[in-house]
Amino acid sequence: MRYNTLGDTGLRVSALGLGCSRIGRSVFNDNRKHARDLLAAAVDAGINFFDTAPSYAYGDSERLLGEVFAARRDRLILATKGGFRYSSTARYAQYLLPLVRPFRKSLNRQRVRLKRRSRKRQDFSIEFLRDSLERSLRRLRTDYVDLYQLHSPSASVIESAEVLRFLEDLQKDGKVRFCAASVNTAAEAQLCLKFPVFSALQISFNLADRAPATEVFPLARSKRVGVIVKMPLARGLLTERHRIMTGPEPERFIPELQHRRRRALEFLLSDNHPSVEIASLRFILDHLDVASVLMGTTSPEHLRNNIRAIEAPPLSEDLDRNHE
Repeated sequence: MRYNTLGDTGLRVSALGLGCSRIGRSVFNDNRKHARDLLAAAVDAGINFFDTAPSYAYGDSERLLGEVFAARRDRLILATKGGFRYSSTARYAQYLLPLVRPFRKSLNRQRVRLKRRSRKRQDFSIEFLRDSLERSLRRLRTDYVDLYQLHSPSASVIESAEVLRFLEDLQKDGKVRFCAASVNTAAEAQLCLKFPVFSALQISFNLADRAPATEVFPLARSKRVGVIVKMPLARGLLTERHRIMTGPEPERFIPELQHRRRRALEFLLSDNHPSVEIASLRFILDHLDVASVLMGTTSPEHLRNNIRAIEAPPLSEDLDRNHE
């Protein structure tokens, strides 16, 4: 495993981290046993950076990390978030978990429809953020988190003097070592970089969306702010399951399959790079501004396979030469 310093924090994070949004017990899944194996495999592979949130599996993602890592807390870097309340569906679903096990198959068939009907709810009030963090600390079985991130904040939240002061107070109190934001756009990232309280940024970056390399990374480097990459496989687009198709693309991929991006994916699917996932991760790892890339998986085997990206040959020159 390779380790990088996260901006100016002094934290040494594994170049590949584990995004924990898919682990834990929910209405649609109960992978607690496999999740324990996954977390053990991650540590065995040298991963020390784990990213979670109270909204993942109704808090069970955090709870699992607390259960598995309580005895080795000081050797790991834990990141969590604040800003989301449970969705309109999750408010009730969390109490039904003991009853839904026999119905999971049928519920999964309705998963997309149910998720569409469920409304996400954000709350960046200081009262909610404070209570949310206290609950996260209890679930994680720790008295501090290494990185506390605002979860998809709007521009008004990023600029809020009250929120910025709250983040500074958390650091003074010792409950949070460093503050960050998990953002959805380059504009939001650029806005965060105006405020010194943000020591790191989490942003989507991959072969289907390379804009942050020019719009965010240079500014973050100049301010010594760490960069964490999420969605490295573009929500599944850059995997073997979504090979280039000759017919119409699924609607949700249309914005991503512009000519330059299509050619990049075609190149990865050539004989030179038969593994799309490893090549896609290698592309991100070649960017020295990236401190850690968050992989999301529930499979120890898949995790170990993707870690091979660390030893894979660089791709940057190939991509520049073939996709202008």
